[in-house]
Amino acid sequence: MERKLAAILVADIVGFSAQMERDEEGTFNRLTDRRQAVFGPEIARHHGRIFKQVGDGLLAEFASAVAAVECAVAVQKALAQRNQGVDAANRIDARIGINMGEVIVDGEDLFGDGVNLAARLEQLAEPGGIVVSEKVAREVERKLAFGFEPMGERKVKNITEPVSVFRVRHAGKARPLRVASGAVRQPRAVWPAALALAALACVLMAGFLLLNRPAARDGPPTLAVLPFENLSGDAAQDYLGPGIADMVITMLSTSPELRVASKMVTFSDHGTHDPVELSRILKADYLLTGSFRRQGDGFLVFTSLIDGRDGKNLRTIRQEEKGSDLVTIQEAIARRTYVALAGVGSDLQMFEEKLTWSRSNVPRGEYDFHLRGGAKYLQWTDLGKAEARAIWQEGLAKFPDSALLRLDLAAFHYNAAVEGPTQNEWLDIVTAKRLLDEAARKPDPTRMEEWLMHYLRAVLLPLATGDFEAAVAEAHEAYAMVPYDTLALTDLAWVMAKAGEGETAVKWAEEAIAIEPLPPPWYYDRLAWAYYAADRPQDAVDAWDRTPNYMCLLCKAGAMARAGDLVTARAIVSSLKADHPDLTLNAARWAPGGRQPVMVDRLLARYLDDLRAAGLD
Repeated sequence: MERKLAAILVADIVGFSAQMERDEEGTFNRLTDRRQAVFGPEIARHHGRIFKQVGDGLLAEFASAVAAVECAVAVQKALAQRNQGVDAANRIDARIGINMGEVIVDGEDLFGDGVNLAARLEQLAEPGGIVVSEKVAREVERKLAFGFEPMGERKVKNITEPVSVFRVRHAGKARPLRVASGAVRQPRAVWPAALALAALACVLMAGFLLLNRPAARDGPPTLAVLPFENLSGDAAQDYLGPGIADMVITMLSTSPELRVASKMVTFSDHGTHDPVELSRILKADYLLTGSFRRQGDGFLVFTSLIDGRDGKNLRTIRQEEKGSDLVTIQEAIARRTYVALAGVGSDLQMFEEKLTWSRSNVPRGEYDFHLRGGAKYLQWTDLGKAEARAIWQEGLAKFPDSALLRLDLAAFHYNAAVEGPTQNEWLDIVTAKRLLDEAARKPDPTRMEEWLMHYLRAVLLPLATGDFEAAVAEAHEAYAMVPYDTLALTDLAWVMAKAGEGETAVKWAEEAIAIEPLPPPWYYDRLAWAYYAADRPQDAVDAWDRTPNYMCLLCKAGAMARAGDLVTARAIVSSLKADHPDLTLNAARWAPGGRQPVMVDRLLARYLDDLRAAGLD
């Protein structure tokens, strides 16, 4: 009996039987089109092989998990494009599951648990979604730019043991899972790797709209938000359109380097609906349009970002908001819009990065270097980081007075200290602090640079000086300037937690998770720290249960001990010590660099007591 290791992809069409019942011939033709134009070509392009087709589903094998995930994302994006403008009853949406394991070879067919689990994972996926096993996530997370959201352990049919599963974040700018980082760096698990990644990402975010177009732009771009269109068929609800747009304008106006046109201008009748003409009249680089209609006990809202140069639709956001409180609904719509368009890791940032790389014949300015370096860094590889640093250093040599590029490099060194690679953690911390101080001495900072300085001081001061009081003040300043960005909120919540400000930390972390449609795992790590600082240990354990085990097992053991589960806490610590003999109570005391305590004294004393109770000595 021949066996081999393979990555198995299983895809199935959502609601196919119901579509066939309504329109047999049309549905069959649409499915045939998708097979011939999407599934077949993409699987072949990624060196896969379809080994079985059953009704509306198919099974394919790949030599690597990387190829399987890349193929799945390409398929879902291609299907989404073909569904544009198609009514819901005629859409061809797929669910995809991917597993990597040993399979039995029988001629052209494959069998075994490796295939069965992939089929079960497909059933867990949402329409348009991809679900993978933990083995796949671990295999590809450092090799692809997609993020993975943990879905916890699931009991699936015909599989004895529960399996850890992950949802692939392929819509928008994904954030990596960072699965591989924890095992070798567990002694510093109190400084999660995600913090370092987020710090640099926040620096990258603020410049995403600053890129000059082929015709140079003086200053940041302008966004014009138009009144949302009422599609409910009830003219009595027309007043909601300007109300929603007004709330969106208010929140987007907090973005440090985004000019938002006044509603006095955008709410006027300009005699045209042509986006290019409207952009010219409003002197806007982008338009934001929207529509809404009542749906049950809430609203269905669509928001579109339009490129003012050519009228191209860059991003469409679909939101369902339930409830009877219209103010709350309006706020929810505005916050979700902010996250998608102005938040860290937004789709628009990716669009601007691609645009800057395409402008080879245009003289590059400081923001070009900022974005080009950011595009490299967000590959999250050692090579990408090195290339980003080189780009930013080149930019700083050409623009020696740039505060922004100094902030980029400060974030690079901060990240190197807490995440690596580094040869000297303390030297990287000192270098990051020096660059931050140099940026602060530059005259006339932009609002973006001012916000980034507050933000970076908040996360860096505890490492560099141990001044948690100053870090708290800086965190409040950063929050006041940009209160809606979820990634910044989670990092600032982390700062407040380590400073012993538990209640504020909980408030900010919960806000971030409430706003973010698909919170990545480190959001729950920050929430767990907030709960721990607020002396809610069981809530902290529950939050850490929603993160992968690599993220902060030592922290979780301390919270378990405080919650009274000493048996499990000691088992965790015993396992960690077996893998990391140098893991001691004293090692858990220090932040990266080894010069400053990992948290404020009163919280550190409690934390060390809890770790001691868990068996760490």
